[in-house]
Amino acid sequence: MRIIRVLAASACLCVFPVLAQETVYQPGKDVSSPVLVKPVKPEYTADATRRKVQGAVVMSVVVRPDGTVGDTRVKKSLDPDLDQEAIKAAAQWLLKPGTKDGTPVNVQLTIEMTFTLHRDGPVFKQGDAGVTMPVAVKTVNPAYDDSARQERVQGIVGLDGIVETDGSITGIRVTKPLDSRLNAEAIKALAQWQFNPGQKDGVAVRVQVHVEMSFSLK
Repeated sequence: MRIIRVLAASACLCVFPVLAQETVYQPGKDVSSPVLVKPVKPEYTADATRRKVQGAVVMSVVVRPDGTVGDTRVKKSLDPDLDQEAIKAAAQWLLKPGTKDGTPVNVQLTIEMTFTLHRDGPVFKQGDAGVTMPVAVKTVNPAYDDSARQERVQGIVGLDGIVETDGSITGIRVTKPLDSRLNAEAIKALAQWQFNPGQKDGVAVRVQVHVEMSFSLK
């Protein structure tokens, strides 16, 4: 099962069924995985923002042969309001469809949408005057997606993120993609890192960092 992760910033529950007679495939072997072309970020509701709800909604979706999202089901709920916003956003996605023997087919994916409230304060970068860079004190290596391993996909995923004053990392985005499956695994791993935060004039500040994660079969 592939995981695509999206970081978030009023909807009805929108579920789009795939016709019962249509076959839905899983990526792997002779079925290629869909590739995200046009993501749409979910929105925070005012009530969820007031309640400071943060976390991830995990959904199972079927990518149709035309690259649109069909059947959508919540596998791991976060909050009723935000679940609906995640479904609404996924329904607007456009992907390059998966194929079987060169023909586009229905392919099932797992999508993870993360809702994170914005932190306050400026974001500094490496080289800014008087700023020391964060130091990783806990790292997590990314898992190798099984189908990507079988296909012998190798290389480096480059990511940017913001190390907060408490040492957590937010705002993760891929700046050097490799493969949608491995990109997702890299994001998932980096989100678990912890840092000694960067400082300016002896005070902890928010600092942007760049991290590269290597996937090698050696």
